[in-house]
Amino acid sequence: MHKFKKPKGSADLCFVLGAWLADGYVGEYTASLEKDDEVFVTAVYRALERLGFPGVAPIVAHRLRTGTMMYRITISAMKVCDFLRPYKYGQKAFTSMFWKYPVDFTCGFFSGDGSATYRADGEIVLSMSNKRWDILSTIRRYAEEDLGLRPTRIVANSQGCYQFSINYRADVKKFLEVISPFKKQLYEEYYGAEKEVM
Repeated sequence: MHKFKKPKGSADLCFVLGAWLADGYVGEYTASLEKDDEVFVTAVYRALERLGFPGVAPIVAHRLRTGTMMYRITISAMKVCDFLRPYKYGQKAFTSMFWKYPVDFTCGFFSGDGSATYRADGEIVLSMSNKRWDILSTIRRYAEEDLGLRPTRIVANSQGCYQFSINYRADVKKFLEVISPFKKQLYEEYYGAEKEVM
């Protein structure tokens, strides 16, 4: 069993942090991440392998009563938990890490905590919802200033979380192309590559 060395900032680390801040759990001795997206969970697992994190167990798949397959990563290493916890629960600022690799962090976060839904008119809406306003506001700033997306508001929802959405077709297309290799097929399948972006 190799020792844990505090990792330096990298694309893999920012991807993992984004995923864990979105949808992961960090306890005193174990950390876990569980999603119904096997491709995304596998990508997180491979990133953890490249980072050399100790205590990473193979992905475990299990089926919920609803029939949905879930995929879980568990890390059993106290030093890894000590590293992740301050980022997860806000004691340590993530922004300095974010701005080094904003695409990778946002990809991990959106793939973990984002959703794509269809409006009544058939257009796709992308949304991110989380209790951390600071994370959403940073991603929104990146989307507007660096990606050139239209300004959008962050609103509080009834579950005590904050949410912001990307509504325009051109913005949806650009965000998925740049940020999310795991979800960009949503755009391609629905609109088709031959359709003009409005």
